[in-house]
Amino acid sequence: MKLAVISDIHSNIEALDACLLRAGEIGVDGYVCLGDIVNYGPDPSATLDRIIETPGLLAVLGNHDEGMFLAPNWSSSSEIERAAAWTRQQLQPHHIAYLQDLPYVQYAHGAAFAHATFDFPNSWTYVVDVRQAKRCFTAIPDIAALFLGHVHVPLIFEVTGDSEILEIEPPAERCYVLPAGSRCLVNVGSVGQPRDGDNAACFVVYDSVARTIAFERVRYEFTRTAAKIRRAGLHEFYAERLALGQ
Repeated sequence: MKLAVISDIHSNIEALDACLLRAGEIGVDGYVCLGDIVNYGPDPSATLDRIIETPGLLAVLGNHDEGMFLAPNWSSSSEIERAAAWTRQQLQPHHIAYLQDLPYVQYAHGAAFAHATFDFPNSWTYVVDVRQAKRCFTAIPDIAALFLGHVHVPLIFEVTGDSEILEIEPPAERCYVLPAGSRCLVNVGSVGQPRDGDNAACFVVYDSVARTIAFERVRYEFTRTAAKIRRAGLHEFYAERLALGQ
């Protein structure tokens, strides 16, 4: 089964639609969203509507999604809270209800999915090194493929047959094949706000039968999104970073 695994859309409908179009061209069988559907960007309602209406889409809760109905315990930034307050004002009660019903972790198709981490999934820890990856592998010991978002940067960690954890550079133009007897932890990057220096939207196609992981980069009209951010009166940095991939 081929799954399109998307994350960190951040109210960027242009990037989301571009990725959904690309996934359709590939011929995926299903969709998984790893959270942070909203905040930062200019189209929270349209973005949530698109996620809700995508048939069979499986989703987990991200910290910015949780911030729509719980006071965040992960940021002291007044600017992030100002963006969150603006975002809340754009949402309808059914949007909030949808977010409130999302779990922190989902299991499907022989894989596990969370926004930030698997050991304490509501602590919003960033998994960026082997030590942190080990805690995730330990928390979910019996599943070969684990998928995260939150960091906005494509990453792969692999546990080999002799229990060594390797950090692997995500392949740019080919599939990563998970070797027999190995396990992987994959950060799928960000659809709506990439931070790896490439401003193209990023998502992963996971083939659970072939055990392959392909990172897809999709160009979209980020200038249109940036213009809407400015018209909404959100912080200029949220517009500028779309061009920079930061």
